[in-house]
Amino acid sequence: SLGERQKIVDAFMRFDTDSSGSLEHEEVLNILTRATGKQMSIDEAKTFLKRFDTNKDGRLNVVEVRPSASGESSWISQRMTTVYAAAAV
Repeated sequence: SLGERQKIVDAFMRFDTDSSGSLEHEEVLNILTRATGKQMSIDEAKTFLKRFDTNKDGRLNVVEVRPSASGESSWISQRMTTVYAAAAV
């Protein structure tokens, strides 16, 4: 839905700490660590990033993390919005 997509964009912008328009290893690491509650390694973040990096540019853009056209949310979009919502409380 439009509201769900906006939540993802808002969360994406919050985690895009350098305002580059994409999520790099360190920013993905922050999401993973906060979503799982345990310190993840940079190698784990890089592996995770590669899994969702469909255009293979070494970063995640908002298109790569938002729900697919079928409406299926990606794991990372679900975690980003959950972490973002918890931080906003």
